[in-house]
Amino acid sequence: MPKAKKMDKSMDMGGMFWLHALSFLLVIVGGLNWGLVGIANINLVHWIFGAWPMVEQIIYVLVGLGAVYLIFTHKNDCKSCSMMMK
Repeated sequence: MPKAKKMDKSMDMGGMFWLHALSFLLVIVGGLNWGLVGIANINLVHWIFGAWPMVEQIIYVLVGLGAVYLIFTHKNDCKSCSMMMK
């Protein structure tokens, strides 16, 4: 009989893992976009989706929501932070 893989607590929550991964990806996209705006005045989100202002606005809102989610859940999801807090 095959042994079940041991999963960390973030995987045990099923959908919460995907929410965390999506939020992390959105924050990375937002951070890279702001870095390019600051360094070279290039807004990739606007460059790619500028023809669809509603889509561009939705992307900005999703990046913001991802950041808010990570603010409240980061300590529990991050192994380094949870070890420091003990």
